[in-house]
Amino acid sequence: MKRHPYLAASLRLKSATGGTCFHRSAALMLDLRGATLVFGVLRAATPEEQAKTPGASPVPFIHAWVEYRNMLLAPTTLERTGMELKAMPLADYYRVNAITTTWRLDHAAFMQVAKRWNLASALKHNSARAGDGRMVDALLAAAGVRYRLSDRRTVLPID
Repeated sequence: MKRHPYLAASLRLKSATGGTCFHRSAALMLDLRGATLVFGVLRAATPEEQAKTPGASPVPFIHAWVEYRNMLLAPTTLERTGMELKAMPLADYYRVNAITTTWRLDHAAFMQVAKRWNLASALKHNSARAGDGRMVDALLAAAGVRYRLSDRRTVLPID
């Protein structure tokens, strides 16, 4: 995690919405110049996945990750990979998760939002602002994502 200090800092965050993918992916965007922040609709968890993973979504939901140099980085997998950020082929991730729709924020557009929220400083100083759901709202709005929160606080597509 030494190569990704902002991502490492994001691991301390407690998200008000429960979805760490948005905060961790935003932090990784600060570490990787030229990356793209991607939001996408993933398939619902299977009954087996729901039994194995508490909180797995029973309906299609919006998730966040980072694409960099034709590879995909999903910071929410850190706990499953021994805290090692492993790049995976885009096609494999899209196929396994049956991703149907995506929205993208290139690095410049992401940085506009990050600077407004002073995200780098908030992460560095472990400020609650870094985990603020309104920052996530700003990122989703910048990407043009229309969404709603479920009763479980899962981010769901409107369309």
